[in-house]
Amino acid sequence: MENQKKISRIAARIGAMALAAAIALTGAFADFASPARTFGPESVYGDTIAANALEIKKDSPQRVVQGAGEEFGLTVTNKSQQEISYSEAVINIDDTANRFNISVSPTGQVTLKPGEQSHIAFKITARKNVTAKNYQYYITLKKDGEVVYTSQYLEFTIAEASSTSKYAQYFDGAEISASIIPEDALYAGDNNVLSIDVYNASMNILRNCQVTVKLPEGTTIKNGSNTVNVGYIDPLSTANCSFKISVDSKAETGSKEFVIELKAAARIRESSSYSDDVSYTDKDYSTSKTFYYYVNAKEKKDDDPLGSEANPRLMVQNYSAGSAVAAGSTTNLSLDIVNTSQKTLYNVKVSVSGDGTFVPVGTSNSYFIDKIGAGESKRHTMTLRCDRDTEPGAKGLTVHMDYEDSKGGTFNSEDTISIKVTQPSKLVIGQLTLPMDPYAGEEACVELTFYNMGKNAISNLMVSVDGNFAQNQNNGDFVGNMAAGTDENYACYIVPMEVGAVEGVISLQYDDAEGNTVVEEVPFSFEALEFVPDDSEWEEEPVDEGTQIPWKAIIILAVIVLAVAGALIFRKIRRKKLEQKLAIEDAEYEIDKAPQEEKK
Repeated sequence: MENQKKISRIAARIGAMALAAAIALTGAFADFASPARTFGPESVYGDTIAANALEIKKDSPQRVVQGAGEEFGLTVTNKSQQEISYSEAVINIDDTANRFNISVSPTGQVTLKPGEQSHIAFKITARKNVTAKNYQYYITLKKDGEVVYTSQYLEFTIAEASSTSKYAQYFDGAEISASIIPEDALYAGDNNVLSIDVYNASMNILRNCQVTVKLPEGTTIKNGSNTVNVGYIDPLSTANCSFKISVDSKAETGSKEFVIELKAAARIRESSSYSDDVSYTDKDYSTSKTFYYYVNAKEKKDDDPLGSEANPRLMVQNYSAGSAVAAGSTTNLSLDIVNTSQKTLYNVKVSVSGDGTFVPVGTSNSYFIDKIGAGESKRHTMTLRCDRDTEPGAKGLTVHMDYEDSKGGTFNSEDTISIKVTQPSKLVIGQLTLPMDPYAGEEACVELTFYNMGKNAISNLMVSVDGNFAQNQNNGDFVGNMAAGTDENYACYIVPMEVGAVEGVISLQYDDAEGNTVVEEVPFSFEALEFVPDDSEWEEEPVDEGTQIPWKAIIILAVIVLAVAGALIFRKIRRKKLEQKLAIEDAEYEIDKAPQEEKK
């Protein structure tokens, strides 16, 4: 019976151990299968793929008018070295009041090989009472319901609907006008420009305006598409675009037909009152107009028709990010972009990029400027976070600017800036060793170990001690330069002058990577004891008289007895040896005497 109970207890223990192991393994596999994710505007998060595996960029600046909706597009580029697949895209706007409605076009199964791109179309509809400002959103890509990638935050703008007149119940349409440079004809070669103006003659906003040019045989668009998206056009306003035209020298010379088409959407108000329950209808609008221009394929114009303004330049005039940025911290980068040309530039997109040392916080790495006048400067500030593992030194950033002129010509320019990165000095205090049983008036030793745990060398390190004690020697220690990842030991010798509390401070003074003087102080304290001479070997311990034993007398008596006994034994041994010597001498005498008697 007892054996059966033991076997049951052992089996129960084995079962509990197996259950605990199974739970631990389950948790481990769960952690492995579900990587942690934290959403926030300051980072880029990869879910099942690396954070930088995909690049998601806006096709154009994104702007929505209060109470309206706009369609936008994103381009997804596979920047990794492996295939990436997704089947669903979800847009999440940083908006807790549900003031927006988002619809994303179905993507279907998308597989991107390295370097390939795909397109995502979506629509944002804003309520009328939404605040006019910039809003953030991020895009999540899923495959079979599982998240594979979450982008960094992007940005779109809500524009104010300033008056009810923009939402009248009628739509008068748009007017198209065009001109060419040179003015007389299009010549053989690439130096021809077709400039187009689209005038919104209505009191409604035109949205998603696309201008398409149909060219005659023998002419082509130079390095571009024959369709340009000019975005939105305010009521009674004009949008501009232009195309560079190439004329084949073999083309037929003569008057040629150029057809310009416009496709857009107009928001038509269905009620006459401007109220919260008003409804709108999106009306597709299209129109076209034909122009005739003379094509002279037999002659060639070598001069650029746009002259010195063919490549107007934007540049970084000034920038500021502080004298230095500590690795792992954030800094505000302020850029002043100046228009050095003699004409206004539009649709300016400024992008800041680098080697990954700096990551934008709360926004994308790009921002948008509607227009910059001739000689005008525009300032923008973005927050950047520096990677905590960055090696100290100057880190370069590239500022790339894409922009257009009044005729829709596209240009770009690029500047390089640098930001100094420092690693914070990190002198870590280790073990402090205090003296054991220190006595007042006697020398005691205090020891301290410290480590350079930063990535920078510490220079001009000086260690000293001070407190309510005397020092028999100079305890200042000049360590000098202390390399990263090394340790040092400091020992000081002090003399407590009084019994009681001894208090002191070890000071470590050094220069950090920025040349700033830093002082670290390590306080210490201990109790100094009174020195009491040990006279116990010369003093007789008091003993109760009733039980006192005369040990001293006994010892003296024993010494006397031993001395007397020794003397007696010595005398006896000496006497015996003397007797033996005399006996030997007598025997020798008798031996010598015998021959003499025989002779007689």
